[in-house]
Amino acid sequence: MKNRLVSDAVELESIALDMANYAISENKNLVGIRANYMGRSQPNPYSTTSLNLYDLQNKKQLLDGLVVKQYTAETDTRCNANIEKRNSVLIMQKNKTNQYFDIKVQSKIDQYKMSGTSEDCKESKHHYSQQSFLLKYSDAHYQIPKNFKDKYQY
Repeated sequence: MKNRLVSDAVELESIALDMANYAISENKNLVGIRANYMGRSQPNPYSTTSLNLYDLQNKKQLLDGLVVKQYTAETDTRCNANIEKRNSVLIMQKNKTNQYFDIKVQSKIDQYKMSGTSEDCKESKHHYSQQSFLLKYSDAHYQIPKNFKDKYQY
């Protein structure tokens, strides 16, 4: 098996069970594992949480490294910064692909800019948006759509 929990300049901070009900069929539930990573760079702080889903009964991983939470920033370490926060939830759907329920990923994205001096630092622009896509079961696991992989695949 490949080394699944890699840690380098971005540190693996913690691992936790995800106790949500991932019922992918009438008689099959998956178990979630969340891996929390942290980058400690002052000018480019970074954190992310990725989700893996496992079928323990058959000892298989069905979802690999879906980014469900992320914080990124570019800053001068005093005030000026471009910041993005993204939080996602998974919602089981009624439609099936290859005998397993599709999973909707619903994300809220918060982008804002800070500007000024360290004594007079203010938020100058704020933009909220939402994004969603479906995970469908294919080729023995849930697939992140190609046009979302760069932002959602860890």
